[in-house]
Amino acid sequence: MSINPYSLLRFNQESYSLEEMVENFETLTHLPLWPLYFLLRNGTARDIALALPKLDSKQREFIFDLDLWKKQDFDLENYEKWIEILYISQNEEIIKEFTQHPHFLVYLRGRLNIYTHNIEHPVYPNSDDFFITDDFCYLVEYDKDYKLAEELKFFLTVFYSARGVEAAQALLMEVVNESFFQLQENAYKVKKSRLDETGYVDFYDALENKKILKIKEIETFILSKFTKKYLLTVEEKLGTDIRVLETSRDGNDIHNEIRNEISKIENEKIINFLPTDYIRTINANFVLNESFQKIEGELQADSEKVQSFITLGFDYIITNYTEKLSTDSLFEFFSFKDLEHIGRSLVLGQIHKMKTVLKNFDFSHDDDFLGDFFKIFLQDIFELDVKFKYKDVLQLISNVKIYKVFYQKSQLLIDLSALMKQFKNEISNYKEITYLNYRFEDLDFEGLFLTRYIKHCLGLDNKLSYGMEINEFKKYIKEKNPSKENHIKDFIQEFELDIIENLEMYLSELCIDHFSHLEKDDLAEEDYKFVSGVLLTSAE
Repeated sequence: MSINPYSLLRFNQESYSLEEMVENFETLTHLPLWPLYFLLRNGTARDIALALPKLDSKQREFIFDLDLWKKQDFDLENYEKWIEILYISQNEEIIKEFTQHPHFLVYLRGRLNIYTHNIEHPVYPNSDDFFITDDFCYLVEYDKDYKLAEELKFFLTVFYSARGVEAAQALLMEVVNESFFQLQENAYKVKKSRLDETGYVDFYDALENKKILKIKEIETFILSKFTKKYLLTVEEKLGTDIRVLETSRDGNDIHNEIRNEISKIENEKIINFLPTDYIRTINANFVLNESFQKIEGELQADSEKVQSFITLGFDYIITNYTEKLSTDSLFEFFSFKDLEHIGRSLVLGQIHKMKTVLKNFDFSHDDDFLGDFFKIFLQDIFELDVKFKYKDVLQLISNVKIYKVFYQKSQLLIDLSALMKQFKNEISNYKEITYLNYRFEDLDFEGLFLTRYIKHCLGLDNKLSYGMEINEFKKYIKEKNPSKENHIKDFIQEFELDIIENLEMYLSELCIDHFSHLEKDDLAEEDYKFVSGVLLTSAE
């Protein structure tokens, strides 16, 4: 079977619910591990209990290893969910399998008090919230609100049966003598070793690639990768379940280019490495963002964001370093992890710069004073999971063309922030002025800036106040093209703003957004109170 290493992860459970799969399939062993996990996570306790016997031991082990931990911490609460599910199943073989894992001892130590019990000289707690193990050697005490006493008794009986009395007693003695944290660390190491084979990335391993590179660091990083074909030294990854990669992606230029680069690869080590590398790159971000605890739609959004970083990193290298690739495949120098790191650094590095500048000038991303041009842009970026409106479509920053527009707009905000702060400080001097179309608390940078621009076009004194009379504004609308380039250039040069790139574009778009409809419509006097982008006052 041919595997495309770049095919994307999919979590739609092949159009079946867990209930339907349990009813219609005698076995679920054909399901890849990762889609299986998301399928089970969305099922009811009854359906999960019915599904577990249809899985093989490797699948069940994977589910438990993934679901019972939050980062490096054992999830006691979630463990009890699985006790209830397994008890519903009444499948002793699966319960036996469950209690053989080190996490069973971690749970006993973390949730209960276990003491050695001397049948000849017994010591009992002051409450009735306890029971004695079947061999009469241990006393298990639990909180008065503990609801799983019967289930736990059954699990311990199975535990003794599976281990044998002497081995079970020795393990329970570990629970008595060892600290919770030591048992947790031991279980974590075993779990981590198993999950490494499936493409799962440990939380601390994922943190290694979290650093955001600055632009110069990105260039240094890329150039360093071209010094050697480092993937040729990578050991083959064996035992990885790569069936999860079998789904397809609708083609576009960048994805076709990625497939083309993959098709150039002749070295089997690289071919064997890339599927694992891709899965681990996706999963590393899932681990950092705790995506495995999210609902399916949010999980898919996280996956798409990581994929957009990969395609952006790929396009950035292809666009800027083509001469260094020659006839070699890009994947002889760069892994999917590298591409994601580059793309993420490009986008999140610029976002971090915006956040820093806004904070330094006492602005927030939803500050009304910024005006709609920047406020909508920032809300999309910060609140819609790093999406950006490109050609009127809200989308992820997945290629260099989109990134260039995003960079220009974000850099413009950064460059204008000082001027915005200056304007905001100055308007406190004009609290007594009454405007027809603005309340004082609604004044924003767009209105202040455009008013100065219009007064410049009309040759009016900009120093008297920010406002202008309706008749003056009418004259501007009738005689001037609101976005005429030469007027904008003159204004920028006169006020020495030419060091700010893309300011012409900004002013032009503001004029069109606020005034283009006024060129065609002859407004009645009372309708000017609804005009935006200019501060209008009554004639004195």
